[in-house]
Amino acid sequence: MHTLEELSTLINAELIGDAGYQINSLASIEYAQAQQLSYVVAHNHSSHLLNTSAGAVIVHKSLADACPTNALVVDNVYLAFAQITQLFQRNISYASGIHPSADISQAQVADNCTIGQQVVIGSNTTIAANVVIEAGTSIGHHCTIGPNVSILRGTRIGNYVAISPGVVIGAEGFGNAQDADKHWHT
Repeated sequence: MHTLEELSTLINAELIGDAGYQINSLASIEYAQAQQLSYVVAHNHSSHLLNTSAGAVIVHKSLADACPTNALVVDNVYLAFAQITQLFQRNISYASGIHPSADISQAQVADNCTIGQQVVIGSNTTIAANVVIEAGTSIGHHCTIGPNVSILRGTRIGNYVAISPGVVIGAEGFGNAQDADKHWHT
């Protein structure tokens, strides 16, 4: 958990809102919840901004007035998000097996899969060999997840989705940005 004051200091942002507000993770603007931080760069995402449930949003000053929640106002939104991403990287244990809190009763799951806490897998979904599904993930009904797939923490997959072997869903890669001195932050 990090307070908005800590986060604003890290990214040199103007904080609009509650400095003591606690953020526990990051999420996209469409799916962010009360304890999560998101970001919006362009005006064409302003409808998502207006309807967000995020606890805080990183925005450019041109969108600050449209933000309905706590805001971290910066000049370079991508850079700010890349810097904050480092704080929320988690060390994840990949103990094999299925966590007792996972709801997979209606799915077909290969014996050698790793399925984390609070995972929900819908009916008639098939999970092939060597699949890793991290905590907090949900997979809809009638899906096929091929062998050696990794689905990372907090991912949401709808119904009737087929994922090819070896695919990684939810991996890092969003959060690379260059600062004014041409240094890359990831």
